[in-house]
Amino acid sequence: MAVVNDSFQIATQFYQAMDKRDSKTIETLYDNEAHFSDPVFPSLTGSEAGAMWTMLLKGAKEFSVSHTVLKSEKDYAEVQWIAKYNFSKTGRPVVNQINTQMHFKNGLIIRQKDVFSMYEWAKQALGFPGYLLGWSSFMQSKIQAQAKSNLEKHLKSNGG
Repeated sequence: MAVVNDSFQIATQFYQAMDKRDSKTIETLYDNEAHFSDPVFPSLTGSEAGAMWTMLLKGAKEFSVSHTVLKSEKDYAEVQWIAKYNFSKTGRPVVNQINTQMHFKNGLIIRQKDVFSMYEWAKQALGFPGYLLGWSSFMQSKIQAQAKSNLEKHLKSNGG
């Protein structure tokens, strides 16, 4: 029987928890000094990453995740995953294909970088306005600012 390394197990646990909307498990997988980035949330630190997933999972409708661990080493994993959901603000269906790099320290995620096309996301989530302006830095900055504001409200209302 092949031995599965810790990074594979942690990455798998993370995305299985996400598919089940188990944000408590996701939060416990992050190191206290973790750093997370993606096109919408370019710089989250510490408990903000787990709180972001809690907020997103709570608001997502018709949500599901599939994932494939492409590479796993001692303290590193690359994962390709697909999130399917209805965007809470517009109700529009989104299929977001994401590539993730996860770095681990002492069995916890210390750094995670998710990469996807903000333009492709905006076209699906926002419809015509996303199609017209989703590629622009103006629209992308507006999306980031709204997401940051939503996370700050979520943190305040949950004692974070």
